[in-house]
Amino acid sequence: MESKADVAHVECVAQLARHLASVPHVHIAHPRRSAVAIVIRLVISTYPPYTPAQTPEATMQSLHAFLNHPLVSSSQAQVLFIQRAQHSRDPWSGNIGFPGGKHELCDTSDQDTAERETREELGLDLKMGFVHLGQLDDVAVYLLGQGTRMAVSSHVYLQTQEQSELCVSDEVASAHWIDFSCMVQRAERPVRPFSREYKSI
Repeated sequence: MESKADVAHVECVAQLARHLASVPHVHIAHPRRSAVAIVIRLVISTYPPYTPAQTPEATMQSLHAFLNHPLVSSSQAQVLFIQRAQHSRDPWSGNIGFPGGKHELCDTSDQDTAERETREELGLDLKMGFVHLGQLDDVAVYLLGQGTRMAVSSHVYLQTQEQSELCVSDEVASAHWIDFSCMVQRAERPVRPFSREYKSI
């Protein structure tokens, strides 16, 4: 049986884009909201032109042309993760996750929140040189004895242009691009908690 790690990364990105475009996300109604950005990039030497589109149908056409370009079609995919800085009052202090944060009054949508927080934390403008592939189902965040504390909205982006180096703010301890194959291998071969391999991650 073929492992998911053996499937071309570009095909995985294409499948993800088709899924997000065709399946509505599940929204959790909650007054406290936050949003994160799941940012994907393809490791290529030169980015081919990408034509921005205004409709979902046109976006899929532009994305298909981009992913099937000879410079892109055999490339490896990476996903952006951050480690949050240590703060005594932050319950997620030091955690590894995606760039993002709480909804503010200036945000008109969850997508705005994800983009603003990514810009503030990493200096990365997701409105320029990225395409918004869609939104995953909302996730409820619970704290013991407090019920649902907030709803988290996750937005997926694909880089379509060369970008400058990340400018990490003091909210973030470090930022890393993790190869897609590494994540698939972990999903297919989970590590036992507190094992020797677990401690080395």
